[in-house]
Amino acid sequence: KEFGSEPVKAFEIICKHPEFTAEQIAERLDKTPRTSENYISKLKKAGFIVRRGPKLGGYWEIKD
Repeated sequence: KEFGSEPVKAFEIICKHPEFTAEQIAERLDKTPRTSENYISKLKKAGFIVRRGPKLGGYWEIKD
């Protein structure tokens, strides 16, 4: 609730496609990559997601 609807949409995309980059998430949201990175940062700070592996070839891990 405190994030707004757009970061929630980003989280839903990450849940379905954990291999997506910030740019791919931005394309799905019709936002800029920087905006997508801001949403991801909020989700990481809140402890919902963690990046695993390298920048290329890594994936998002959903925390319980």
